[in-house]
Amino acid sequence: MYGSNGLRALARRAALAGIQHRFAVLYRVSINSLTGEHHRTYSKGTNMADAIVTLTSDTFDEVVRGSETPVLVDFWAEWCGPCKAIAPVLNEMATEQSGKLQIAKLNVDDYGDIAMRFNVMSIPTLILFKAGEPAKRLVGAKGKGQLMQEIAEFL
Repeated sequence: MYGSNGLRALARRAALAGIQHRFAVLYRVSINSLTGEHHRTYSKGTNMADAIVTLTSDTFDEVVRGSETPVLVDFWAEWCGPCKAIAPVLNEMATEQSGKLQIAKLNVDDYGDIAMRFNVMSIPTLILFKAGEPAKRLVGAKGKGQLMQEIAEFL
């Protein structure tokens, strides 16, 4: 339908118009398949603090298993009020704990396969991965103090 240049033009227009990250990921995947270019399909900081990684099904294992620091993954959805409520807390933690803790987000509506793999039944669910394995699970919105207390033993 669109050639490589057409997709690039659409993506530029979408970026200028502030279209959601979801299109940007689809754009990268499309460009990869058309041109053979190799880009990571996760990005840092799309609609979040620069220290937070947005995960996809393709990048989840690479990021979680490849991290030398613990990774706290936020399983969330756009329509989830409590998920939106804890977003500023996670942004703050990502900045303050830089180098000691990596914070990542995975949209369960877009990547339900990963949510199912870790039996995420309600959101927000935060799973702390240490050495690539789940070490702690937190369900529901919590304040920064309570989150830090819950994960302190892993930092």
